[in-house]
Amino acid sequence: MSSRRRFFFLGLVVSYFLLRTVLAAPEAEAETGWGIWDTIGRFFNLFLLFGVLIYFVRKPLGMFFENRRHEIEQKLIEAQRRHEEAEAKLREIEESIHSIEQEISEIRQRTQQEIQSELQRLEESSREEAAKIISVAGREIDGMLRAAQKELLRYAGSLSVNLAQEMIRESITPGDQERIFNRFIDHMESLKS
Repeated sequence: MSSRRRFFFLGLVVSYFLLRTVLAAPEAEAETGWGIWDTIGRFFNLFLLFGVLIYFVRKPLGMFFENRRHEIEQKLIEAQRRHEEAEAKLREIEESIHSIEQEISEIRQRTQQEIQSELQRLEESSREEAAKIISVAGREIDGMLRAAQKELLRYAGSLSVNLAQEMIRESITPGDQERIFNRFIDHMESLKS
């Protein structure tokens, strides 16, 4: 039988005897006539009952309260341990949050530095590319200018030759042609000899 059932059973027995003693008191006085001795006897019986109950219930009741005290102490110790664990976790979380905030700040700073350096690099690269494009364009323009000048010179030479031929044709007569032809032949013969 468990200790709770025992206490319940003993409580019922004690309640029964107490009620019987209290309710039976007026009837007993009327029947017996013992007077005060009857009341003293009843109190003696009551004390005797309490003594027997205390004698038998003291040890289980003491064990019950000792076990209950031990359980409460264990629960308090467990609650204290959980409280300490919770505080440790809270400190750990706060430290993590603080370190995360620092990391975020460092990442922002690094990102800003990287953006600035990338902008500078892009600006320098753009300047270099622009200078290369200008240089290449300048060379191409110079080449085109030289080619245009040569073409212009050829064209001017061709025009001047054509103009000279036309002028010669208009100004040289058939007699002048014969004289030039004879000089050419004389010159060739002198070169042979």
